[in-house]
Amino acid sequence: MNNEYTKSLYKLQPTWKWKFDGDKCVLSSNFFGKEVSLSGPAASDVASLLEILKDGAGSASFASIALRVTGLSEDAFNSLLKYLVDEGIVVLASNDQWEAIGDGQFDRQIRFFNSFHRGDHDGTYFNERLQSKRIAIVGMGGYGNWLALLCSRLGVREIVGIDFDTVELSNLGRQILFDKSCVGQPKVLAAQRALANHHNFHNFNPVNSKITSAKDLYPLLTDVDLVFNPFGFYQADVARKGVPGFVVEAAFTLGIPSLTIGASMVGPLTSPGKSPCYFCCLENPEILSYVTSTSNDTGPVKSRQFAPIISTVCSYAVWEASLFLSQASPPQTLAGIVIFDWLSSSFAKLNPIEMSAKCSLCTSVTKSHTVC
Repeated sequence: MNNEYTKSLYKLQPTWKWKFDGDKCVLSSNFFGKEVSLSGPAASDVASLLEILKDGAGSASFASIALRVTGLSEDAFNSLLKYLVDEGIVVLASNDQWEAIGDGQFDRQIRFFNSFHRGDHDGTYFNERLQSKRIAIVGMGGYGNWLALLCSRLGVREIVGIDFDTVELSNLGRQILFDKSCVGQPKVLAAQRALANHHNFHNFNPVNSKITSAKDLYPLLTDVDLVFNPFGFYQADVARKGVPGFVVEAAFTLGIPSLTIGASMVGPLTSPGKSPCYFCCLENPEILSYVTSTSNDTGPVKSRQFAPIISTVCSYAVWEASLFLSQASPPQTLAGIVIFDWLSSSFAKLNPIEMSAKCSLCTSVTKSHTVC
């Protein structure tokens, strides 16, 4: 059988399910938000093919088995299989991709990324994209600790950690990388030691430096693909005079994407010139009201001082960063801010934000950058 779709390994894309609705076979993926229906004789043929493909099938045996089970002609089989592949319902992988799944350190992570498998981009592809990146974390305190830990565990090749402070006893309740032996040591060096044994190819680059202007960051962000800004939101005039604003300005000026995290908020993930920035968000009345009510942790939950909240917010931030850096899927925070409400059952809400024509930063800098 000389057909391009019989030269590879096949597998049902993990997020697709099927069911019968009368004489129709309805295939859907909540993950991708897609649904297709096939009716007539093709309905039962599709179900038979997908049953074979649940656990994967090699090209050598798949065609003959499928033809026997479905009773389809060779042309009809090829046409149906092509349709399923084109729709992303069935995915293809080379022998090398198939055999790469095993018990390696990142096996389960690759399996997770297989959920995004489309075309010739499988879990291995997305994982390698993520792990090839260089990120920077400005501030190695509560948020910076968790961000560094999670990114290191994911296998991100290089992390630049920037902080001038030393470990204090009061840090230990929420700064996961430190213990009593670290008290008095520079945070970046203590973090480097804590992360050293995660895997052989990981590199944590400690920068023991105080940031007093955006320009201080320029030489530290060379070849960085994403900057984490874990200082949260302040009113614009306050932010511009402090590290939160310095990080935003430096990343934007250099054309580097940045992600803001702090208190109970994640976002925006700013791709300069393409998505809203920190200061665009402060033009939004709802966000400005929230920031004003929670500035300096005066709200009902002292977010910056409680480890469970910090760890959860950072986990979501790294989730968004992973989708962005791997290009597995567009992260929600490219279009807004996610706010976690710890005191209600709603828990998290995406607040859409648009680029603002009033934003002095977005209108003054035009250089752009992508991670493609």
